[in-house]
Amino acid sequence: MLSVWNTITNEIKSKTFQYILVSYGVIGMILVALTYYNDEDIFTSLTDAKKKRKIKKEMRKIEKSLIRRKRRMQVFREKVGKIKEKDNNYITSDSFSLNRK
Repeated sequence: MLSVWNTITNEIKSKTFQYILVSYGVIGMILVALTYYNDEDIFTSLTDAKKKRKIKKEMRKIEKSLIRRKRRMQVFREKVGKIKEKDNNYITSDSFSLNRK
């Protein structure tokens, strides 16, 4: 009688262990499928929100880069203007000294 009871408990334990392994495997496969197909069809509202956030982030990056470019161009124009002023002064002073001789 004891051996029959041991056999039954061992069978239940092995079946329970198999059930646990199979259920964990199925849960893992579902999670992999959800993460793999997340961007496509499963959570459309979530992906729309993510898309909007990404677009806003990209727009901020573009805006910041444009502001930086404008600043650089302004500094460049100021430098070019200063160089032109120096060249003009230099040329006029040279021509004045040449005319004076």
